[in-house]
Amino acid sequence: MKNNQEDQFLLLSLYLDDEASPEERQKVEVWLKQDAQFRDCYAQQVALRHKLRTLPTPPTPVAPEVFINQVLQTVERRSQRRKILGIGALCAGAFTIIGTVLSVANPERSPQFNSAVHTVVPTPEPLLIAMERPIVPLPKALNQP
Repeated sequence: MKNNQEDQFLLLSLYLDDEASPEERQKVEVWLKQDAQFRDCYAQQVALRHKLRTLPTPPTPVAPEVFINQVLQTVERRSQRRKILGIGALCAGAFTIIGTVLSVANPERSPQFNSAVHTVVPTPEPLLIAMERPIVPLPKALNQP
C-alpha cells in the first residue's frame, strides 16, 4: 500500500508540474474523482504551491562580479591590517633591543644596568630554633598538661 501511495504522490507531482504523460494524467484524474484522501493530498499540494509562489522574494542579488570584488577588497583590507600589525610588532621589538643596547652602553643614563654601583645587601641572621627552652617564655596555661 505504501508503494502505491508513493507512486500516487509522484504522479500527482508530475501532474501539477505539467510533466505527466496523457496516460498518467488520466490516472490522476480518475484518482481525484474516486479517492477522497487523494483529493485532500491534491488540495494540500495546490495550497502549498500557491503559498510558495506568493512568498516575498529577497532583494535582487548582487551581480557575481560585484560580489567577487567586494570579497577581494575585504581580503585586501585584512591583509593590510596584518602587515601593519606585523610592522608595528617588528618596530616595537627593534626599539626594545636598541633601548637595551643603549642602556648597557651608557651606564650613567641607566643606573639599573650600571655595574659600578654596588649596593650591599645585609645577610640575614641564621635561623635559631629553641628545642627545649623557648626564647620567649610561654604562659603557664600552655605549659601544663
